Amino acid sequence: MSRYRGEREPIEGLTWGIGLIALGVMFLAVRQGLLPWNSIGDWWPAIPMLMGVAGIVGARTAKKLGSAVTLLLMSGYFFASVYHWKGLNWATSWPLALVAVGVGAVVEAIASRFMPHDRTTVIVEDGREQGHE
Repeated sequence: MSRYRGEREPIEGLTWGIGLIALGVMFLAVRQGLLPWNSIGDWWPAIPMLMGVAGIVGARTAKKLGSAVTLLLMSGYFFASVYHWKGLNWATSWPLALVAVGVGAVVEAIASRFMPHDRTTVIVEDGREQGHE
C-alpha cells in the first residue's frame, strides 16, 4: 500500500473549483434569462484572467507556472474575441489559443531549470520515498 504526497495544493483545487462554479452559474443564469448577456458578456474573460494571475502567484512547480501562464494568455484571447481587438473575432482569433499554449509550454520548460517539475512523491510501506511522474 502506498500513499501520495504533494499531488495538489488545497488552495489550487479551491481556486479552480470556485472559478469554474462562478463561470457555470454565470452562463446558466444568462441561458435561463436571469441575467442579460450584455451585463456579463463584456467582462467574463476577467474570471480566467484572475485565475491565471492567482495561479502564477501560487505556482510552486514549473508545470503549474506554465499552466497558469497559459490560462492568463487564454483570457487575453477571450478578451480579443469579445472586444474585437484589431478586428479579431472568434473565427479569426483562434491562432491566439495556439500561441497561449505554446508560450505556456516554453515558460514551463524554462522554469523547470529553476523550479521543481510537477513530481509526486510516493511513500511506500517501508517508509522509503520514491519519485513518480
